[in-house]
Amino acid sequence: MDRLNRPLNKAAIKKADDEFYATHPELIDNGKRPPLSLTDPDQADYRNEWIDLYKKHDGEIESKQDDFPERKPDDTCVSCEATCKNNFVTNIAGPSQIVIGEKAEYIVNSYSPSNISDDCKDKVKWRVEVYGKCDTKKPIRVIEDCSTITSVFKIERDKLSIIKVPSIWFCCIAVYAYITTPTIKVRQVSKVKGRIQPILLFERKHDPQKDDMKYGDMSNQEFKQYYMPVCERKTKKHLMIIDAMNSNPLKIFGPKPVWKNEKYITDSCEKNYINFINKSDDEHFALFKSLIEWQSIGALETVALDIIKKVKENKANNEVNYENSTLNERAKVHESSKRFLNNEIVPQLKEKLSSANGDIHNMSLFDSHKMGYPTFNTFMDKVKGMGIVFNGTEGSKVELIDYECVGNDKFRAKLRITVYDHFGLDTNDIKIDNPNERRIHMSIHPFKFLTWAYLQRVKGYKPIVTQIRYEEVVEDRFP
Repeated sequence: MDRLNRPLNKAAIKKADDEFYATHPELIDNGKRPPLSLTDPDQADYRNEWIDLYKKHDGEIESKQDDFPERKPDDTCVSCEATCKNNFVTNIAGPSQIVIGEKAEYIVNSYSPSNISDDCKDKVKWRVEVYGKCDTKKPIRVIEDCSTITSVFKIERDKLSIIKVPSIWFCCIAVYAYITTPTIKVRQVSKVKGRIQPILLFERKHDPQKDDMKYGDMSNQEFKQYYMPVCERKTKKHLMIIDAMNSNPLKIFGPKPVWKNEKYITDSCEKNYINFINKSDDEHFALFKSLIEWQSIGALETVALDIIKKVKENKANNEVNYENSTLNERAKVHESSKRFLNNEIVPQLKEKLSSANGDIHNMSLFDSHKMGYPTFNTFMDKVKGMGIVFNGTEGSKVELIDYECVGNDKFRAKLRITVYDHFGLDTNDIKIDNPNERRIHMSIHPFKFLTWAYLQRVKGYKPIVTQIRYEEVVEDRFP
């Protein structure tokens, strides 16, 4: 390696530094330009490249040892390998940043010797390396000869045009121009920007055949088996309270309390059921609406009533039928969504990126056994409306929609998170004794809750598949 003459040329140092770090933005760390190591063998090519730039800007060296042998002025290059192999590309120019879907151009700026013939220029080859991390040490894919991929590249002698930057390129690329052998000293590193095509990372599909998606599958007689236990328990509790209020505590003997008269209770509920099934659909929807109004407030009440309107239109199918911006916003800031992101999505994203060496297009899907799902069933969810509108979840999906490298060891990823739920009732939801989370609704508003089930299971109003969708940006270090 050449040794620099002392004293050093400060102006040449500044110009060499400016040009070197413009060519290698991947070496810049948080806006700082760290000096090259004088002993690290991995940086030998970088040191030689910097010295060439120092000489280019009139910096002096003790002994001249050109990497590219000069030819005599009267030498001319003819179209033969024996002659052209002594000609070299010494510099190429190109953008420091390219954009997915747009055009980019690279051109040879100089040769050695400078009077290289057109025949030898025709022998310039182009090589592209794609990196998943911006340390440009280990490419994830290499295009050895760009002339073989005419759908992406167009070559005009010593000019390379990328017709349209492919969406599978990301982070950064290194473009080499050479006649005999590519060298790290003659390349242009370009950072890749732009929105990628969405990449599926995880999906747990909702099941359209689940019991809570069934409708019109019961007769009045079949539904009665769910109505009667609810009615009998509610009636018995009501009669117990009345009896307690009216009884004489000193009275030991007397008629049997009404609440212990099973036949009386059953007969009352039989009459109530007849009245219940004889209500019009509008009357049932009015009760359904009052249930929703009791279990929601503010903006989420508006969302819930809008869903009921969709149910009444009865145009739903097994696909996603409802999405609302208010619902998306509330879900994104919910503590359960944050746990889903930080405890399950981010660790898996880092693990899969590391395994694929940063190649987002070769990442494996997230491990399903490590993935949970957000739930919206806290006490305040039940009070404010999130519980009645969304409650638990029936499916979820995570997609990578944007990605870029930040420095040498960081990445920034934009994720689209989608969560599904069924706005419908299964048979467990309407049983009086069940561990289901909707039990509180049964105890407070059992007949209104049964109205919802009756509209779905007997009257045939289709359940709604609701969807929450929001985006999150994750910035972290590679593991």
